[in-house]
Amino acid sequence: MDDWPDAKIRNNADWYIRKHAMDPESWRYTRLADHHPEVVSHFGLQSGELLIVTSYISDSSWYALTTRRIVGTHDGSDIDLAATDISDDRFGNFKGYGDAQTEVM
Repeated sequence: MDDWPDAKIRNNADWYIRKHAMDPESWRYTRLADHHPEVVSHFGLQSGELLIVTSYISDSSWYALTTRRIVGTHDGSDIDLAATDISDDRFGNFKGYGDAQTEVM
Protein backbone atom coordinates (compact mmCIF):
# COMPACT_ATOMS: atom_id res chain seq x y z
CA MET A 1 0.00 0.00 0.00
CA ASP A 2 2.97 2.31 0.51
CA ASP A 3 3.37 2.70 -3.23
CA TRP A 4 -0.29 3.53 -3.93
CA PRO A 5 -0.99 7.21 -4.71
CA ASP A 6 -3.14 8.92 -2.06
CA ALA A 7 -5.75 9.92 -4.66
CA LYS A 8 -6.19 6.28 -5.71
CA ILE A 9 -6.54 5.15 -2.09
CA ARG A 10 -9.16 7.83 -1.39
CA ASN A 11 -11.12 7.13 -4.58
CA ASN A 12 -11.18 3.37 -3.95
CA ALA A 13 -12.15 3.78 -0.28
CA ASP A 14 -14.89 6.28 -1.13
CA TRP A 15 -16.29 3.98 -3.83
CA TYR A 16 -16.26 0.98 -1.48
CA ILE A 17 -17.91 2.84 1.41
CA ARG A 18 -20.64 4.31 -0.79
CA LYS A 19 -21.31 0.93 -2.44
CA HIS A 20 -21.72 -0.88 0.87
CA ALA A 21 -23.22 1.78 3.16
CA MET A 22 -26.81 2.92 3.46
CA ASP A 23 -27.45 6.59 2.64
CA PRO A 24 -24.14 8.14 3.84
CA GLU A 25 -25.43 11.66 3.13
CA SER A 26 -27.90 11.26 6.02
CA TRP A 27 -25.29 10.20 8.59
CA ARG A 28 -25.46 12.43 11.63
CA TYR A 29 -21.81 12.62 12.69
CA THR A 30 -19.80 10.99 9.91
CA ARG A 31 -18.92 12.63 6.60
CA LEU A 32 -17.38 11.37 3.38
CA ALA A 33 -17.17 14.88 1.90
CA ASP A 34 -17.36 18.45 3.24
CA HIS A 35 -15.29 17.25 6.17
CA HIS A 36 -15.76 18.69 9.65
CA PRO A 37 -13.55 21.78 10.08
CA GLU A 38 -13.42 20.96 13.82
CA VAL A 39 -11.68 17.67 13.01
CA VAL A 40 -9.29 19.14 10.46
CA SER A 41 -8.18 21.81 12.95
CA HIS A 42 -7.10 19.15 15.49
CA PHE A 43 -4.31 17.61 13.41
CA GLY A 44 -2.16 18.32 10.38
CA LEU A 45 -2.29 16.35 7.18
CA GLN A 46 1.06 15.14 5.90
CA SER A 47 2.17 16.23 2.45
CA GLY A 48 -0.11 14.48 -0.07
CA GLU A 49 -2.28 12.81 2.61
CA LEU A 50 -6.04 13.04 1.92
CA LEU A 51 -9.13 12.75 4.11
CA ILE A 52 -11.48 9.82 3.49
CA VAL A 53 -13.91 10.00 6.44
CA THR A 54 -14.33 12.35 9.39
CA SER A 55 -16.61 12.13 12.40
CA TYR A 56 -17.12 14.80 15.03
CA ILE A 57 -19.25 14.59 18.16
CA SER A 58 -17.23 16.87 20.45
CA ASP A 59 -13.65 18.02 21.04
CA SER A 60 -13.16 14.86 23.11
CA SER A 61 -14.80 12.49 20.61
CA TRP A 62 -13.75 12.74 16.96
CA TYR A 63 -11.76 10.85 14.35
CA ALA A 64 -10.44 11.06 10.82
CA LEU A 65 -9.58 8.23 8.47
CA THR A 66 -7.03 9.44 5.96
CA THR A 67 -5.21 7.77 3.12
CA ARG A 68 -2.38 6.96 5.54
CA ARG A 69 -3.68 6.78 9.12
CA ILE A 70 -6.45 7.01 11.65
CA VAL A 71 -6.27 9.96 14.03
CA GLY A 72 -8.69 11.02 16.72
CA THR A 73 -9.56 11.49 20.35
CA HIS A 74 -11.81 9.32 22.52
CA ASP A 75 -12.34 9.80 26.26
CA GLY A 76 -9.27 12.02 26.46
CA SER A 77 -6.97 9.57 24.71
CA ASP A 78 -5.34 10.69 21.48
CA ILE A 79 -5.00 8.18 18.65
CA ASP A 80 -2.60 8.39 15.70
CA LEU A 81 -2.19 5.02 14.01
CA ALA A 82 -0.76 4.21 10.59
CA ALA A 83 -3.30 2.40 8.40
CA THR A 84 -0.69 -0.23 7.60
CA ASP A 85 -0.39 -1.07 11.33
CA ILE A 86 -4.02 -2.23 11.57
CA SER A 87 -4.14 -6.01 11.56
CA ASP A 88 -7.52 -6.82 13.10
CA ASP A 89 -10.95 -5.32 13.59
CA ARG A 90 -13.85 -6.03 15.90
CA PHE A 91 -16.98 -4.05 15.19
CA GLY A 92 -19.19 -5.45 17.92
CA ASN A 93 -22.60 -3.82 18.35
CA PHE A 94 -21.33 -0.32 17.56
CA LYS A 95 -24.82 1.05 16.86
CA GLY A 96 -26.20 -0.26 20.15
CA TYR A 97 -29.06 -2.29 18.68
CA GLY A 98 -31.12 -4.45 20.99
CA ASP A 99 -30.10 -5.00 24.60
CA ALA A 100 -26.38 -5.28 23.86
CA GLN A 101 -24.16 -2.51 25.16
CA THR A 102 -22.17 -0.32 22.82
CA GLU A 103 -18.52 -1.18 23.24
CA VAL A 104 -15.49 1.10 22.99
CA MET A 105 -12.48 -0.74 21.65
